[in-house]
Formats: sequence, C-alpha cells, structure tokens
Amino acid sequence: MSLFCIINSSPISLYITLVLILVLISQTLLLPACGKPHDADFDWEQGLNSVDSGDNLDDLSEFCTINKKPYGRSLSKPQDVELIHLLTNDFVATGTRGGAKTKEDKIVDDALAGCPTTEKTTPFIDMDPGFRSVSRKIVNALAAQKTRKDVEKLAAAFKADPRVNYHLFWNSFMKAIQVRDDFRGAELPLGVEFQPEMFIPSEVMTQITSTKDDIFLIDESLGKRNGKENLLFYFREDIGLNSHHQYWHLSHAFDSKRKCTPKDKNVYNCHEDRRGELFWLMHKTILSRYHMDRLAVCLPDLEEYRLTLGGVINTAYYPVVKLKPDGTTVWGERPEGMQWPEAIVLTNDDAKPGVCNTTTLKTEDLVRNLYHIYGAINEGRYVDTKKKSFALTLDVLGNMHEGSDLTPNFDVYGTVHNMGHLFIAQLTNSKDTTGVMGDTSTAMRDPMFYRWHYFVSNNIDEFLRTLPPHEADKGEFPFLWKDVMVESVAIEEVKSCLTTSNSLNTFFKKQQVKITIPRLNTTKRLLFKSLDHRDFNYVIKVQNKGKQKVKGTVRIFIAPVHRIVKPGKQTITRSSLDSTVTTARTIGGSLDGASIFNCKDNRCGCGVPHNLLIPRGREGSGMQFEVIVLITDGKKYVWDFDKEKDEKISGCKLAPVLCSLPGFGGRKYPDLTLPMGYPFDRLPFKAPADVQLSHQRRVETMEDYVKAVANMGLARITITHHNLFVKRQDWNSRENAQDIKQRHRTHMCPNWVKNL
Repeated sequence: MSLFCIINSSPISLYITLVLILVLISQTLLLPACGKPHDADFDWEQGLNSVDSGDNLDDLSEFCTINKKPYGRSLSKPQDVELIHLLTNDFVATGTRGGAKTKEDKIVDDALAGCPTTEKTTPFIDMDPGFRSVSRKIVNALAAQKTRKDVEKLAAAFKADPRVNYHLFWNSFMKAIQVRDDFRGAELPLGVEFQPEMFIPSEVMTQITSTKDDIFLIDESLGKRNGKENLLFYFREDIGLNSHHQYWHLSHAFDSKRKCTPKDKNVYNCHEDRRGELFWLMHKTILSRYHMDRLAVCLPDLEEYRLTLGGVINTAYYPVVKLKPDGTTVWGERPEGMQWPEAIVLTNDDAKPGVCNTTTLKTEDLVRNLYHIYGAINEGRYVDTKKKSFALTLDVLGNMHEGSDLTPNFDVYGTVHNMGHLFIAQLTNSKDTTGVMGDTSTAMRDPMFYRWHYFVSNNIDEFLRTLPPHEADKGEFPFLWKDVMVESVAIEEVKSCLTTSNSLNTFFKKQQVKITIPRLNTTKRLLFKSLDHRDFNYVIKVQNKGKQKVKGTVRIFIAPVHRIVKPGKQTITRSSLDSTVTTARTIGGSLDGASIFNCKDNRCGCGVPHNLLIPRGREGSGMQFEVIVLITDGKKYVWDFDKEKDEKISGCKLAPVLCSLPGFGGRKYPDLTLPMGYPFDRLPFKAPADVQLSHQRRVETMEDYVKAVANMGLARITITHHNLFVKRQDWNSRENAQDIKQRHRTHMCPNWVKNL
C-alpha cells in the first residue's frame, strides 16, 4: 500500500493526514527474556456493560435515567442525591428570586454585573466571549466557597436567578466543582441527562411532551434535508461523541489560568500539561476517524474550508437539535451558498469588570492573525507580548490557534479556531438564531465542523512538516528497539458465526436513554441508532532477544487502504475494550456497577464512545485497512498509566490518550517523553543503512516502515458493515448470521448513494 494515496493528491499532506487516522491504543507490558517465543495470555478486564440493541425493551439491562438515577443505578452517596436535585432542570426554566436579599444573592449580583444574560430563555453559547466572561465569574464565585454545602447553596441561588439560563448554570457549575476536593467522587450526570434539549432532536422533544407515545426512535430519517451528508448521521449526531466533545472542553477550557499552584483552589481548571498539543491530537483524531467513514459510505474526500475574504460556504446544515424546552428556537438553519460574514460583534467585561464592552471582529482581522501564524510557522519562531522571540513548538501552536489563555500573544495571533466557530455560527437563515457551531455540545453535528477543523489541522501540520523526521536508530526520539521483534500481527474477532481471520464486522444497535419528566409525571424511552462492532482481540507475536525482562509500550494504529494497492515469541492478546482513546459503550464511560459502583472522577464523560472505536467499513466485500503495531522501550519512553489502578480510583473507563489523566493540578500527560502522535506526527524517515529497500532509503510505504523497524508489525484487515440492527449478545446465533448473509449481498459503493 502506498502511504501517499490515502487522502488527497499531495504526498506530504497525505502522510501527515494519515498520521492521526491511526491512534487507537497504548499499553505497557512486560516481555520475558530471550528463549523461544511463547504464548502469554493477558486477561484484560472485560466488564464493560453495553446498552443492548433491539425492539424488546425488557432485555435492556442498563440505561441512563434523567433526573432520577444516573446510569440506571441508585446513588451510592446520600449527598449526591442533593447534587442531582440541584442539577435537575425538569424541562422548564424554574426559579425566581423573592424576599430580602441573602448573602448568596449579593454574590450573584456581583458576578452577573457586566454582560449577563437578560432572561432564562436567552441561549447560552459557550464559545461566545461575552457568555464566557459571565461564566468565568460564576465559576470563580462557586469555587471560592468554604464548604460543599456553601457551594450548593450559592449554586441554587445562581440557578434561581431570572438572568441565568440553565445551560449557563450547568456549564459553570460543572467547571467549578472540578477543582474542589469535596466534590471528588460525586456521581455527576452527562449533558444528555440534564440538558436533553442540547442532545435530543427538536422533533422528538416536541413529541415527548405532546403525545402519549412512550418510545421514540432517533435515526437518519430526522435529517433528510442534509442530503448526502445524512449518510453520516450516526456519526455526527452520536450523543456519546457530542458529549465527549463538550466534556473535553469543560476539562480543558481555553479560558483557564496559565499555571496551577497548591494555593489555586479558588481558580477553576488550571491549564494542564501539554494542553495545546492535546487540542491538536484530540481534534485530529476525531477528524481522521470521520474522514475514514466518509470513504466508507463513498462520500468525496473531506475538503478543508480555507478562510478568505468574501468566501462562500456551500455546505448546508439543517439541525435536528433545534428547540429549547419552552419551544423557542435556538439553533438556526444554514442554507447552501451563504457568504462568510464581514464582521461579528462580540461583548465581554474582561478589560473592565462590571462594564460590558462591545467590540467588532472583522474577517480581515482574522485573516491578518492567520498570516502572523503562517509567519511563525515559516520562521519556526513566535513573539510574546514583550516582543521577545522564542522557538515555536506544537504545544504553543495549538494554544495559539485556539486562542486559549496560554496563547503567547493574543493581539498578534488572535483566536482563529474559536472565532471561526463563531463566524460560522452567525450564518443562519434568521438573525434571531445561532448555528450549532457556537457551542461545544452541538458543534460536531455540523459538517462544517470537520471542514473548519481540517483547515486548522492542516495549518498545524505545516509546522510538523518543518521538523526533522523521527529516525529509526538516531535523532531525538529513535524508535528502533533492537532486542525486540514483532513477528506477526493479527486481529481475532470474539467468536462469531461470521468470523474469518483479520475480519471485523460493524452493525447498528439501538442505544436507550430513559427520560423522566417530573412535571408531566411520565417517563419516555429514546432509542438512538448507533454504530457498533463485535468485540475483538489484537494478537501480537513478539520476541525479546535480550537476556532480561523489559518493559514496553504497545502502540496500535489503523489506516485505510485507499485507491492504490501495490502487489507485492510471545503472543500478546489485547482486548479492543482496553482502548485508551475510547470510554465505555454506555453513555458516560462508567464501568459495570458490579465491579465499580460509582464514577469518582469528573471526567467520566471525556472519551470517544467505544461503539465508534473502529470505522464503519463497507457493505458486501468490505473495506480494507492496515493495523500497525509499534512496541517502544518502556524504560526509555515511559507510559505513565496503570489501567487497573487508575480506573479503580476513578471508577471510569478512562481515555488518557485524548483526555489526559484525572486530578486537580494534574499528573502529566501519560506519554511522558514522546510527542503526541508519535511516530507518525512527522514526515517519513530514512531507513538504516543495513536495511535494503527496493528504492532509495527514504521510507515510502507502510511496508517499508515495518521492514526497517523490527519492533513494528502490520496486518491487513477487512471491515464489513451490516446495515441492520443487531443485538450484540445475539451476534453468534446461526439464525442471525444467516439473516445477515442473505440480506447483504451488495456492491462496495451502492448506486443509491449517488441518487440522494
């Protein structure tokens, strides 16, 4: 397979784009000393609960219950019951202030001076600087309280104030409690549990409160107006994926303080280790995963939206999530052909607290910021506010693009990423509405999210191309480990009637969310159509030629075999459930209550949902991919994550690759030494002199990589999609297998795709 035929026509761009289509798993293991390779079964934890699929709802063993029992379980701590009551929204804007002002009321008034919302029905857009300035003051007021009860009492006052809508309250409260030890271990809800209007289609929201139906299916039929893009409804509108994006930005807020100290407990969510680098990695991974599924459903390659003056956006989006509980429209529609705005008006009171300032940001200013960023990339250096010059790094560049508080010079480099979101959000068919791109809980639903992030990602990749390639046996981070050899790589699906070697299967399931509406005294069941797959194992045969045991880290990647295919001992068994990129299949990432009872870390919602671990693949003959394995020296390149220990402490299925690790003040990013995306974050390397390639020493194919690096392996696999609902526990049944075989004798790219 040629490396340079994956995404588009530019070889260099192709390689960098391939890079983070890859990251799946990283895990530390011990390799016995020399001798013959032998089998060593790793008994990885298999206890993740999934929400079963199918129409027989009595078979569903676990679900999310809004306002009652998060994750379908009774709360293990009495104080968390009060927390749940505090967070309850009840689908209505409740709470009014009456009587004499209390101490809490005065704090509320001080916090809301400046740029407050005017009423509860005013939509809160979390990327808007004006709303962020209000939220920041609410957060700091809550975080500064002496006791947990003080926090809850003040939070209740904010919630009751007629100027604070629920989304503003929820967003601020969730940020505030992240820094408080007295909320560690609290069982916290996901956004969909307490902000259903941000995750549930408006058509269904209306039906929930106006019909007697108890069950509602949420699938692509609700998004028909979006044309061919609707083929990826299951991906863009996935509630777990959108919840992950919201929680990631809650955990890694771009307006956080620069540094943390033990005295900073009254300042929320201090910036963590390598935050700008993590911003690039997380969005790049999601972007690459989305791109693979575009290929799977035969959509054209993803095109970046390159910012220009007077540019036109030809990507329409008609949101399915559109209404607030009171029926007022929040998210507007964007027809095809709308022109990029010349300017947007922003408000904030950061310059002078208590005074609301209005500023106009012009597109030409945004373009100017971009040119300054391009200049920094070309020169490899940036300037700070004191006009001092420093060497540019990926971490600085990530913060520079997003415009986080870690940006070295806001006036020069601006906040290109965030402002792009807000400019696009302004493009709706009504002046009274805002597009979904304006809020982290909804932005990933819009196809423009991926085009805009492709643009941002490509800008950052331009810098990575200027860095010297990682070399096999020299340089800053050589990846050749001479004593360790990967002899073979294979994928084994957990026993199934359809299983063949190196073959994976995907299908759809119905993931249930149960909603209790107290004011209507009713409960509704929502069935979300979700992509899923059969669990599988990675089987990697490894030989350690050394004389002593060594500690290594297994890094597993995946890339599509696209367009051009050129002709041509120890066994590590690793469960797909142990991915360090995804969280649990169940919404929210909490583990099976039989083994771990509560979610003790506030980041349980961070992590790509496990049902989206692998690409969709194609129907019929399937779609080919390559799984790449690299084992790095665990002593030289430390991976500081103990899955069993850390997840026992947190109570969550953690996703440290994309979300880092829990803890106020934070542990460092677990890959302590290596740059994120390693080794595919840079251009191809030159093979060692003793490696004979069929061409020059510059590595050109993935096969070249494997040939040049003994501690690297590769497997060609096929992923086949079955376009029907399947109960995961029934996948092995002969009847179900025969049904699948009879119903899916289709072409690789069905003609009906082109006729949408």
